[in-house]
Amino acid sequence: MKNQSNVTTVIKNGVYVVYQDGSYEVFNGKNRKENVAMIGIAHDGHTFGVPLDHNYGRHSLLKNECAAIDEHCKDEVDALLNWDFVGETEYLKKLGLAFELSDGHYLPTMPVFLAQYAERMQLNKALSYVDVKEIDFSVPRWFSQRYNVYNVWFFYGTYRTLNYSNVYYTYQVGAVTLWNPE
Repeated sequence: MKNQSNVTTVIKNGVYVVYQDGSYEVFNGKNRKENVAMIGIAHDGHTFGVPLDHNYGRHSLLKNECAAIDEHCKDEVDALLNWDFVGETEYLKKLGLAFELSDGHYLPTMPVFLAQYAERMQLNKALSYVDVKEIDFSVPRWFSQRYNVYNVWFFYGTYRTLNYSNVYYTYQVGAVTLWNPE
């Protein structure tokens, strides 16, 4: 499996319809609807996908309080620079996620979510176009990044802010996936 640092094709920022054969095209509302694998997002040289079954509902994040402070605990500035949604999600799985993610599904990091947010109108049009539930950007949503022993970063939808919260609170869970256009 490739990770984000191995992307070799840089494509224009935007929302894409990605097909099961690996082909993709800019979303324009006239795209084919058959054999869609995901909705892709390209943002400043980074790419990732929104799976068609991205919505996991509301959950607490972890079964138990977090482990001791370690290199995964980040202040806001460092968290905003971390695009490694795969590594951070795998780390949270080891700590004990309170729900199960499908294979190939991960929780977004802050910059991944902010890229979704930047493309939110076009992203939701594309999701709706392929008959998938849109992303509600007005509700609190978990990220895959820890702040400290008891808290994990999340998006506070009501006020459009980034914050941290106790792992036992229940917020929306939305998945992202790898997309490496070639």
